[in-house]
Amino acid sequence: MEAKFVQALITQAEAEQNLAPKRWLFFSRKKRLEKVERIYLPYFLFNVETEFKGKKEVLVIAVDAIEGIAVFPKEKFVRFEEKENASPIPFLLAEKDVRPAVFSAARDFSLQVGIREKLPLKIGEILFTKRVYYPFWMAYYSTSKGLTFTALDAVSGAIQGVKMRQVFVKVLRLLGQ
Repeated sequence: MEAKFVQALITQAEAEQNLAPKRWLFFSRKKRLEKVERIYLPYFLFNVETEFKGKKEVLVIAVDAIEGIAVFPKEKFVRFEEKENASPIPFLLAEKDVRPAVFSAARDFSLQVGIREKLPLKIGEILFTKRVYYPFWMAYYSTSKGLTFTALDAVSGAIQGVKMRQVFVKVLRLLGQ
């Protein structure tokens, strides 16, 4: 199964502006932006059949192929592009390895919907799976204590938090940075 590249909607200039160090407090740690680069992480996109109030729909769940962390992408923003001479990070996990994360995320989503709507969302089968490379902007900073980084979703513009940090640490180790 060939992997597609998701098109980055956030430009490098926008990423640099969003990732530029900001001093919010007088005592906040000083850091200097050293470099911003785009990396593509391997993901599996799963389309999962759901049923709510008698209506069948598709729930899209993305699971990274590094650590197996499931997220819910904003699918209306996902567009694909051709990449030549790209050397992406390899898929470390197989599709069968991440399927439990898909159903776990779907069950969590079903519980949230059930609590909010007082009616359960039924989870069905996986209808379709696609291998993709998803773009992120990585900002590297130097501080008085050493180096650090921050990742920005290159599609939505969201700063990545603690949940994804372990994925990026593993990727940086793979890349030898």
